[in-house]
Parts: sequence; structure tokens; C-alpha cells
Amino acid sequence: MRTLFLCRNLPVPVNSGYAIRTLSLVRALAEIGYEIDFLSFSCHSANDLRPLSSLCTTVATVANKRANISTKREYLRRLAGLFASESYALHRFSSSEMRTLIESRLQTHDYDFVLADGLHGVINIPHTDVPIVLNCHNVEWLILERYAGVQRNLAKKVYARIEARRMREAERTTCDRIAVALACSKIDRALILELRPELPIFVVPNCVDTDYITPNPTVSRLESEPTLIFQGVMDWYPNCDAAKFFANEIFPAIRREFPRARFVVAGRNPSSELRQSFAAIPGVEVTGTVADIRPYLSEASLVVVPLRIGSGTRLKILESAAAGKPIVSTSLGVEGLDFQSHKEIVIADEPDSFAREVIGLLRNPQRRRALGDAARERVVRSYSQEALRQALNAALVSVVGEPAIAGGTAE
Repeated sequence: MRTLFLCRNLPVPVNSGYAIRTLSLVRALAEIGYEIDFLSFSCHSANDLRPLSSLCTTVATVANKRANISTKREYLRRLAGLFASESYALHRFSSSEMRTLIESRLQTHDYDFVLADGLHGVINIPHTDVPIVLNCHNVEWLILERYAGVQRNLAKKVYARIEARRMREAERTTCDRIAVALACSKIDRALILELRPELPIFVVPNCVDTDYITPNPTVSRLESEPTLIFQGVMDWYPNCDAAKFFANEIFPAIRREFPRARFVVAGRNPSSELRQSFAAIPGVEVTGTVADIRPYLSEASLVVVPLRIGSGTRLKILESAAAGKPIVSTSLGVEGLDFQSHKEIVIADEPDSFAREVIGLLRNPQRRRALGDAARERVVRSYSQEALRQALNAALVSVVGEPAIAGGTAE
């Protein structure tokens, strides 16, 4: 059994939710018994491909020639894109070099299916009779709609709504090409079904390594000096928005009750603008890239997930739960995850209520421990590598006709 896995970014190093899900799928395919030819765009020729190369038969890359979307030139291209008919965000991944390489692989290998890691993986696939399986990290158009909903700049709001409509049409068109879709949650599954009701869609949950991330009760701080952590890739706008929302509208109320409280923003590529915006807020720290999130989770009194934009399911919640940490999240932050409110997680959406929940937990160590223990149990039960593997195997049965491993149920 053999598959061609198409990716927009290499999932190594494993330092983002995108990378975690992608590498988990690769690992699950290898465990099921597939030979994997992995093909991806890459920004760096010197990437350490471990552990990816140990799971795949071949790994090949195409140089990423796309410019940073924040440059003046790309802003002009976005503006020109307003008069085009297709999504700017997708079109910038169109590559004749990638298309030629995919076409060559399809002509010279006998694949059971092609696994496209997101819409960006489909755009360069030529016409083929090989079934295409689409892995949906998110519902892309929904992210743009939610961005527009919180954006105060009128021009950006209008642009986001136009791009959202185009992205939704692109997702609908893509659904007409594929054989099966893999969604992160039942919520995402329902949204994709609206685009193509007859499409087989399987819920393949995000997962974390619960043997690698474990509770570490040996690290502690004084109760009067609590540490609150928010983790995530900081060149991803929804994470930047969440960190700013918390620092500006929630954290000051917490500092009034706990003057020595710290808010740690841990994640790669924070912009200089983001660092400067936090410099004047007492108690806020921005780490930049961290090689290992576990020491930061160990030190945290609790984890905050104040997201207002997004789709899919949040790996940051699963990692925090695996570490046995109490979590306070917005409804959107926990969307799609089967965590019970006030038993395995605390949910609050408005700044005042979010601050009150955090303050209440900081005053109640026993409740923090109970929440963290329950969150750990939930992630071990529902979001392990084994859960993902069984769900993926069930999805592939509908494509290849017979199970490679026992177990797994369809949605």
C-alpha cells in the first residue's frame, strides 16, 4: 500500500499545531502500514527532516518562492486580487514546479490515494483517477469570516469578507474533486457537509503524545506570584489577536488582585510590533521560539486560551491538558473539543467574566488540581495518537476498500 502525501509546509520542527497534526497523520499512516512518498514546499534547504524521514519512504521538497504576505509588494498583489475571481491565499501556492513533480509521481507510481494536507495541497494536483483524501486543519473561509468580525479597520474588514466568500467557493470546488475529507471535529464536519452533502467526511481528531507531555508537579511558584501562559505560533493572526485581547482587556483586572502575576506568551516568530505593544504592560513576557514547551507548561499556574478567531480544534488546549494544567478558554477556543465545562475546562467569553474565572482559580489551588487532573484524563481518553490512528484507518477503508488494521468507526 502506498500514498503520496502533499503538504504546504514541512512539519519539522514540530513547533506548531499545524506541524503536530500533519506529523501525527504521517505517523498513523506508517503505523497502519502505508509506504509514504512525502512532497512539500520548504522555506529552508537545511531543514532537519527527522522524524519525518524515518516515517516516509521518500521525502522531497520544492523551494518556497512565495514572498512574505506583509511586504509592500504582496499588499499590492492583494489589492489587485480584489479584481480577480479566485482566492489570493490559495493562488499564491500555485506552482508549476510542484504540479510537474506531482504529475511525474502519479505517472511513475501506483498509489492507493493521494493525501492532500489542506486546500493548499490540492491546488497543484493535475487531473487524476487516483482518489484524493483531503485533510482539513480548519474550515478556511470561517477563519476569514471571524477575522472580519473582530477587525476594526474597515478596509481590512471588507477585504476579509471578500476573501472569505472566495475561499468558501474554493472549498466547495475542492470538495467536488475529492473522495473523502478528514475533519478535526463534528462542527467542522457539519460545515463541510454544507458544501457537498454527499461527501464522505470522517472526524479524525487532533492528538498529542501523552507520554511525551505529562504532569510535572515538582515545579511551583508562590501563590502570590502566579504565572499564566498562552502558547501558539505568534505569526498567526488569531494567536496575536488572542494575546493582545488578554493582555489589554483581561490581564489588568487580574494584576489588581495579584500584583505580581505574570502573563507569558510562548511561541515562535513574534513581530517587533507585538513585542513593543506588550513592553508597556507590566507582567507581560514574550519568549519567542521555544525548543520545548513542557518547562513553560510545568511552571504555569494555569493556561489561558482567549481566542476570538479560528477553526478546527486547538492543539494548545490538548497539550495543556496533557500536562495536567487547568485551562480557561473562550467558547471559540474550545470549539470542537469534547471537554466538559467547569469539570475539565472553564469557559468564559467576556473580559470581565474571563478575569473573574482566572482569579477564582488562582485563589483555589484544590480546584485547579481537580480541573487539571480531569483535563489530563480527557485528552488521554479521546485525543491520543491511538484515537487518531483508528479514526484515520476507518476513513481510508472507504477509499481502499478494506481495513489495514482492526477497529475504527465512520462518522
